[in-house]
Amino acid sequence: MAVDRLAAGPHGHVLGYPRATPRRLAARAAALRALGVTAVSLEGPVILGGARVLGKGYSSVVLAARWRRRGVALKVRRTDSPRRTMLAEARLLALANAAGAGPRLLARSRNALVMERAAGAPIGGWLASPAARRAGAVRAVVRRTLESCRALDRAGIDHGELSSPSRHVIVGDGHEITIVDFESASASRRASNVTSAAQALLIGASLSAPVRRACGLPGREDAVVLLRAYKSSMSDASFAALLGGLGL
Repeated sequence: MAVDRLAAGPHGHVLGYPRATPRRLAARAAALRALGVTAVSLEGPVILGGARVLGKGYSSVVLAARWRRRGVALKVRRTDSPRRTMLAEARLLALANAAGAGPRLLARSRNALVMERAAGAPIGGWLASPAARRAGAVRAVVRRTLESCRALDRAGIDHGELSSPSRHVIVGDGHEITIVDFESASASRRASNVTSAAQALLIGASLSAPVRRACGLPGREDAVVLLRAYKSSMSDASFAALLGGLGL
């Protein structure tokens, strides 16, 4: 659906949910056109005011969109967001991209980010799927997740949400990993991506059960010792020791 048609239609509120007046919607549509966005598709797993979207947070809405003739993910700032712009998130995502992590940032403005759309399933759903019955596949996904987290740790970026990775780690068909949603990220606090994600995947109550069933990982106490050693030094050597000790 063309951006202008969406803004004028019954689901136009998704461009600025929730307090989106016609004037504000028209302004958002014009800004998106200037950014190169030509169309938005109402699809995805989340229902927002009767419309389907890819995701919704307390600061933004994520939509499937067309940008310069390609399918993308469009993240739009909510009109009730406590953040005045999305430029800080854009800067952190660009830093993550430089480190080899996150969906590629394609364009940015004060109220929107255009990103590559990460294809695949959230890791929480993937671990509950038949694909997670194969030990090799689970080991690959866990290892690649921790490697992406390590890239962020080395870059000094703390994602901020990886203690609950279910919706923030996307698993592709080839078991490639994309960490998404840098809305809560920071470069001013100590990065703890590896330890946060590893605790959730290897020790926590919900996600660790299918991982342990498939992989036969070391006991929780042994995993805690390995994570403490990594957290203490944050070195390449301690990360390699972590992966080796976990059998990854």
